Amino acid sequence: MNYTTLNIENLAALWTLVAQASGDYQCIKGVKTAFINDSEWPNRIWSSTDNIPLSILTAKNTDYRNTRLSMFGAPISPASALAKELDLASQQFGMHLQPTALDTEGHDELTFSKVTTEQHAQLWSATFASAFGYQIPASTVFKTSETIAFYNIYKQNTLVGTVFTFTTGTVLGIHSLGIPPQHRRKGYARKIMKSLIRQAVQNQQQLICLQASKMAKPLYQDLGFQEDFMMYNYRIK
Repeated sequence: MNYTTLNIENLAALWTLVAQASGDYQCIKGVKTAFINDSEWPNRIWSSTDNIPLSILTAKNTDYRNTRLSMFGAPISPASALAKELDLASQQFGMHLQPTALDTEGHDELTFSKVTTEQHAQLWSATFASAFGYQIPASTVFKTSETIAFYNIYKQNTLVGTVFTFTTGTVLGIHSLGIPPQHRRKGYARKIMKSLIRQAVQNQQQLICLQASKMAKPLYQDLGFQEDFMMYNYRIK
C-alpha cells in the first residue's frame, strides 16, 4: 500500500470535487488548477513536476484570492525558473494511520452535528474562519455536503470546533480540524480525532490520511500517525 500516493489522491480529489461543484477546475498539460470565486480555498495549483508555466500562476493569482502552488515530496528546485517568483508560504506533513479500535475516553462528551442545511453551513463556515483565519464560503460547504461530511462539533450547546472528512475508496481523509482560540487547550482536538478513528474502524476503512501543520504534528504522532511526505505551499511574490 503506497500511503503517499493514497494521501495525495484523496487531497487532489477533494480539491477537484469542490472546484467542479462551485468554481473552476482545469487540467492543462499535467498542471491542475482548482479555484472558487470569493473564496480563499482551495485556490490551488499542483503538478507532479515543477515545470509549470509562470503564466498560469500569474493569471490565477490575478483572478482569485490566496493562490497557492502545492508541491509534494520535494520543494521547488532553486534552479527552477519559478523559484525566484515564489515564496514558501507553509509546509505540511503528509501522515497516515491504519485505524484500530481506541479507548472510548471522551466519546460521549462531544456531539458531531453533520451539515445538512444552509444554516448549518453558515455556522461551520464562521467557526472555521475563527479557527483558521481564512474562509471557506458557506455556499461551497452546503453545495458539497452530500459528498463531503462537514461536522460542527459541540460540547453540550457550545460549538467548539469544525472538521470534515472525505472518502476515496477505503481511505478516509481528515481535513480542517479547527478549534477557535477561546476553546483551545481543552483536549477537544484529541477527542475529535479519537471519534473519527473509531468511525473509520466501524466503517471498515483501511487507511486514514491527513496533512498536518508543524504545530499539530505531535498530536497526530501521539495518536499513532506516521509521516510519509512533505507538502510545500508557495505564494507568488
